[in-house]
This record gives sequence, C-alpha cells and structure tokens, in this order.
Amino acid sequence: MKLVIAVVQHTDVDEILDGLTEAGIGVTQINSAGGFLREPNVTLFIGVDDADVSRAIQIVDDNSKARRMFVNPL
Repeated sequence: MKLVIAVVQHTDVDEILDGLTEAGIGVTQINSAGGFLREPNVTLFIGVDDADVSRAIQIVDDNSKARRMFVNPL
C-alpha cells in the first residue's frame, strides 16, 4: 500500500475526485487557505496498492490543467 500526496488547484479537484472515484481509488481531500500566488489549493491523500500508483498519478495528471498567470511585480 502506498500513499500518494497531490497538491492541486481548487478548480481541478472535482474532475480529479470523479476520476479517482470511478477508478475505485480512495482519496481524502484537505482544503488549504492561501496558496501559491494567492490561489486556493487542495491537498489530496490517495491510498493505493503498489501496482496502482502510476494509474492514480495518471488520473491526477489527466484531470489537471496547466495555467499561466501574469503577476504585477508592484
């Protein structure tokens, strides 16, 4: 049994949870205040068998999106 910890943006969490649940993978969600660049994030604790680690990571990756943000230095 392995524990995968994923920190994701709050806008991606519903799709990730749906994907993990459909795959029969257990997950616990912890919301965070603040976050990088003042964007809220969510920490997911994903418990999987050794053989399913790469599958769980792939589900998180498939349901997450990269974003660009421009920050005013002032």
